[in-house]
Amino acid sequence: MKARPTGRQAAAFTLIELLIVIAIIAVLAALLLSALSQAKSRAQTTVCLNNHKQLQLAWLMYCDESEDQVPYNSREINWNQYPMNWVWGVMSYENVPESPGIWSHADSTNTALLLDPRRSQLGPFIKSYPVFKCPADK
Repeated sequence: MKARPTGRQAAAFTLIELLIVIAIIAVLAALLLSALSQAKSRAQTTVCLNNHKQLQLAWLMYCDESEDQVPYNSREINWNQYPMNWVWGVMSYENVPESPGIWSHADSTNTALLLDPRRSQLGPFIKSYPVFKCPADK
């Protein structure tokens, strides 16, 4: 008859048992991360669709209040005649080489220009600058 191990030896796991437990946890974590990634993607899609709807409603409200005229989308050569565009600014962190005096780093990242009613025709109808950016953009 063998003697039962006492003390610390009786409660210890073997190396194989620990490796199996770690492998099971890794598989469960991989499944969970996949599900979370899909949920994040669906959430970003929903936010992006909502942003598109908000922009569409702003265009419709502008047209409704402006006798069915759409907002201007003029190039820099027409800015003396049409000082406002449907939106002001560019989505760039660099100066635009074709127009060095017009766009700057400050204009490119200044979100207030997107909503300024003196510059952006849709600004008064939108009220929130994140509408112009998709959450999946880096």
